[in-house]
Amino acid sequence: MPQKEFAKQVPNTAILTKAEIIQLFMYFSLNRKPTEFSCIPRSINSRVIRRCKRFNGCSCFWYYNGGSVDSISFTVDTAVLFRGVRLFGFKGEKYFVKLKIGGETVIEERFQTEAEEKDGYPGFDIIFEQRCQLTPGVPCVLEALINGPKSFCGTSGKEEVVCEKVTFRFIAKNITRNGSTVNQGQFAEILFTC
Repeated sequence: MPQKEFAKQVPNTAILTKAEIIQLFMYFSLNRKPTEFSCIPRSINSRVIRRCKRFNGCSCFWYYNGGSVDSISFTVDTAVLFRGVRLFGFKGEKYFVKLKIGGETVIEERFQTEAEEKDGYPGFDIIFEQRCQLTPGVPCVLEALINGPKSFCGTSGKEEVVCEKVTFRFIAKNITRNGSTVNQGQFAEILFTC
C-alpha cells in the first residue's frame, strides 16, 4: 500500500494504535524497520487458486439474447476467499460480461475464450481484482449478463461439491431469466483460495 493511501485510509479506521501508526509512518518515511511488525511481504496472489467444478458434463447450446441474466447462489461451510469464476464459451469467440456479486457489479468487460480447452470444454476465467470473503452458511448470489454468440453450458450439475475440504452448496435463483439452474447452465467453476 503506498504511503499516501495509507495516510488517507488507515488512521481513521482505529485498526492500529497511534504508536503502531507512527511506527509505520517512520518506516515509510525513513525506511526504519518497525520492531513489532513482520517485514516479510504478504500477498493474497501467492495463494494457489482452487477450482470448484459444479458440472459432470457439458453441451454446446447455450444462447444469449442480450438482456437475460444467468444466476446461481451458493454457500460454503468454511470461510474462503472468492477469487473468481470460470464461464463457458465457444472456441475463438468473445463475450461481453457484466458480473454481479450480491447485486454489486464487480466486472464489466469483454473476454476471449481460451484457445485450449480445460476439462473438455472451452471457457474463460474471470479473476476479481478485489478479494471477496465468503462467510460459512451465508448465500453468495452470482449474476452474469452475457452478450455474445452461443456457448457451451454445463449439464448434470451437482447440488453439493466438496473441494479442498470446503463444501459448496448450489441453489438456483429466481432472478435467472436465461435458464441457469443447479442442473444446467453457466458458472462452470468457482475459483477460491483457502
